[in-house]
Amino acid sequence: MTVPMLRNREARARVMRGNTAMYADIAAGLLPPPVKLAVRCSAWPAHELDEIVAARAGGANDEQVRALVRRQLEARKQAFAALNLPVAVEQPNAGRRPRRGAAAGIEAA
Repeated sequence: MTVPMLRNREARARVMRGNTAMYADIAAGLLPPPVKLAVRCSAWPAHELDEIVAARAGGANDEQVRALVRRQLEARKQAFAALNLPVAVEQPNAGRRPRRGAAAGIEAA
């Protein structure tokens, strides 16, 4: 079974959110986190985002969307378990390079 996956740009277009707003929605439980495909490659299952867009278009409030996301993540976990694969989801800011210089609060000498 092949599941269409959407990379960041396509996912943002699908849910009509910018990058910062999209990751804020993930942190708030309004969008599922992406699936980690490789060290530097993450993507969202297209059907998960389509369900959320349809729910929002149907008038679902935030709590209903959070419940939908929880069901999606449970289904994802079960699908991965059936394939004997670990569930790998991207954590916001995980794997990002550490900040350097003034951005990290280090004063120049």
